[in-house]
Amino acid sequence: GGLPTKEIISQGNKRENPNYQEKDWWLEKINQEKVESPLERLAEEEGASLDIARGVLGLLTGAKAAEADLILQYPLDALQVREAKNKAELAKAIAFPQEENPDKEVDGSRVNAFLHAFWNAGMAYRIGTEKTEKFATAHETYTQDQYEGRWTKEEILNKIDPDSGLTTGQNVEMDMYNNGIGRQIAEKMPETEEQIHQQLLYRYGSEEEVAQELERFPGFSQADLLLFVYTKDALEAGQLMWLYEGKDA
Repeated sequence: GGLPTKEIISQGNKRENPNYQEKDWWLEKINQEKVESPLERLAEEEGASLDIARGVLGLLTGAKAAEADLILQYPLDALQVREAKNKAELAKAIAFPQEENPDKEVDGSRVNAFLHAFWNAGMAYRIGTEKTEKFATAHETYTQDQYEGRWTKEEILNKIDPDSGLTTGQNVEMDMYNNGIGRQIAEKMPETEEQIHQQLLYRYGSEEEVAQELERFPGFSQADLLLFVYTKDALEAGQLMWLYEGKDA
């Protein structure tokens, strides 16, 4: 028979796709034939866009094995976990300037203690204490290459961080402790937005001061700001744990 002519191919396409001359005929076909993924279904059920699914998939990049498992189990909660992490990183950047906190990036430092507590407080306020504990604990687990047997458990936990002189085991112990304090902080939060606002007025003294502080932390809600205040209180009161006092200590 030989190869089909261009005319036969064109007729075949016409029969298969009657609207093939329309610019989006292929999109309709794909939408009819594609197999829907669980994340797409989730996005539709929640009445949200596919951006939710894409956001969840983005979280998997660089996630530890235990974290990836939780992200897939609780995708919407995982997005809230990321939101809380972003707020914690923002608070760390603004409230602890580098020139006054030269060791702020060192694991085991005072600022790192604040970061973990505030992150957990933000998570617990958003998704509850139980799930927050799961996500926070998963973050402290071994990485994938460690699971694959490159090191023993003892070698991992006794590995020394050259920046602080602390072992991985010490850093994990500190992080887990501060994570727990953060979750307790969230439990102190008032139940209504009005009560949160009144607490902020009590702390800052005026509507103007509250507004200025919210401007200082772009994207913060009033709840985020009160969680920040509570976490800073815990830090100043010595309720958080940090094991690194600086190079000169």
